[in-house]
Amino acid sequence: MTGLQNYWQAVFRRSPGGLDDQETGVKKMTSKEKHLVMIHGLMGSSHYYNPAHRIGGFTVHTPDLLGYGSRAFACDATRFSLQMQADDIVNYIAENITDCESPVFLIGHSMGGAIGFLAAQRIPERISGFINAEGNFTLKDAYWSGQIAKQDFSSYKAEYEKMQNDPAAWLESMGSPFGNLEWANEILHNQPAETVYGMSKALVTETGTAQYENTVREVVEFPVPLYLISGEKSICGWDVPEFVLKKAVSNIVIPGAGHNMMFDAPGEFCRIVQRIVLQRENF
Repeated sequence: MTGLQNYWQAVFRRSPGGLDDQETGVKKMTSKEKHLVMIHGLMGSSHYYNPAHRIGGFTVHTPDLLGYGSRAFACDATRFSLQMQADDIVNYIAENITDCESPVFLIGHSMGGAIGFLAAQRIPERISGFINAEGNFTLKDAYWSGQIAKQDFSSYKAEYEKMQNDPAAWLESMGSPFGNLEWANEILHNQPAETVYGMSKALVTETGTAQYENTVREVVEFPVPLYLISGEKSICGWDVPEFVLKKAVSNIVIPGAGHNMMFDAPGEFCRIVQRIVLQRENF
């Protein structure tokens, strides 16, 4: 067993919430309206499990990235990049959270974690905290995207349409054979194959660079607290750098969940997110 696996096993043995109430406590909140901006991953959205209904105490934003949901055809698929999506998140915050003194918390899942780092680098003065839910740190985290990016588009499109036509088989392949079929169908039809293919290529191209690693290092050194959330079934495959582990305020593992933790355990995921955000000092 590696040192990293030993580390995560120790984390998993912590209390279910992952935070020590006696150490942190619930901090005093500011009088300004508070906001949580959720950045979704490669497939699906942040809408299907209705986090705005499950999370209370602040305003929850679940914007569609370019190429997804209501914006499925909002840009040329050949131009997809993480940088472009980060700019879009920054613009969303500027346009929808206009009071610059209103605290903003970011949470990014999978691909959204990478986009979150890039967005936080652009506007650190607006960000009160960043939750990374199994976000991409290195090329090892882009295994699935890497498999997609290796294919020619016509081959992948045929494979993607097959998944869309058989969500039960897709759930089986994702390790959630008894998952919510309605949710699975919504996830698979939330974006066209062009988006998944284009963003997969972007993930492989951009997260494997020294520039991206430097961005992660820069944000980790900001006075913006970083929190990590992962699923018990997928944590050993998450390539979290040691310098990130040392800086993270908390590292919470959701029992019984996999990489798509909000799909496997939506209630527990939302409870943990709410607790982290409300415990943030001066949020």
